[in-house]
Amino acid sequence: EAGFEDLDGLGGQVIEGSLTAGDSIDLSAVEDISIAAPQSTAGTPFSAQGVNFSNSGGAIDTGGGDLDLTFSGDITVADALDAGAGTATLTSTAGGIAGGGTITADQVALRADTGIGALAPLKTAVNTLAAANASAGAILIANDKAGGSLTIGTVDGLAGLDNTHHHRRTGRLRR
Repeated sequence: EAGFEDLDGLGGQVIEGSLTAGDSIDLSAVEDISIAAPQSTAGTPFSAQGVNFSNSGGAIDTGGGDLDLTFSGDITVADALDAGAGTATLTSTAGGIAGGGTITADQVALRADTGIGALAPLKTAVNTLAAANASAGAILIANDKAGGSLTIGTVDGLAGLDNTHHHRRTGRLRR
């Protein structure tokens, strides 16, 4: 598979240099993946999967290619995640999604188990948003898309906002 980098068996990985590929960049690790240097894929889709994710050392810019992060633990958006006109999909099956970086895309799907922006609003700059949180925590999102309004819609098969475990409050959106 073009652009496939199998990091399984190597434990956690820190990506310090630039990644390049023709068709896609697909990272897979049995432990954590940490992006420690800016990554630009020039329109190539970027996907990663493992236990925990952080891009504290560098932004990821797909140049309009889709961005897909699927992790069993926490996803920390510490720097920018920019899919441009593409779709960003972030899934944490047993953790949360948080951080001070901004997710930029045409549309974003956010799936978590223990909160989305639970301590401070997750920053987005998107046209269409869908989010679901399964078992604990809140959904707190601050969207700031210049020149446009936010649509709560269907993205990657996920419809609307769902924080069903939380009986008193379903989350907060700020514009």
